[in-house]
Amino acid sequence: HAAALAARQTAEDAQGKARAEHTDLSTRLNTAKAELETLRDAGREAERLQGDAARHREREQKLAALQRDSAALLGAKRAFSQAQAAYRKAADEAGGAADLYQSRQRLFLDGQAGVLAQTLRAGEPCPVCGAREHPAPAAPHPNAPDKAELAALRERAEAQAAEAAARSGEAATRAGGVQAAQAHLAD
Repeated sequence: HAAALAARQTAEDAQGKARAEHTDLSTRLNTAKAELETLRDAGREAERLQGDAARHREREQKLAALQRDSAALLGAKRAFSQAQAAYRKAADEAGGAADLYQSRQRLFLDGQAGVLAQTLRAGEPCPVCGAREHPAPAAPHPNAPDKAELAALRERAEAQAAEAAARSGEAATRAGGVQAAQAHLAD
């Protein structure tokens, strides 16, 4: 009977070990299933995070482009403002030169009667009216310019008018640059 008891004890021990191994295996299986589910969730979470990261990169790129476009607009406005100021200055200078030329030309024309009167001789006909007597010949204008001075003033006025026109064209080009930068920024 001792042998039967020993065999029974051995069988019970083996059964206990088998139960313990079964419990251990069940626990390990449940742990593995939980880990598998966590890994599945992690994969979905990784995909979501990758999508978020891609959207974030796209926003960063758009923001960087917006900053570049904004800086370009600011630069275009600055260049336009400078071109506009240069045009105003050139236009003022051209206007002053034109006014000076016109006033000096009036003096020149007014002084021509005096220049002509210097050539009159008693008894000889006047080149304008043909009279042989010259009772009150005009005096030369003391401030009248000569032809060379008048020509120089005309050339200066024309050069400054050309400069003003060039500055106007530059300002117009810069204004177009501002409009283009604004349109690009609006896109």
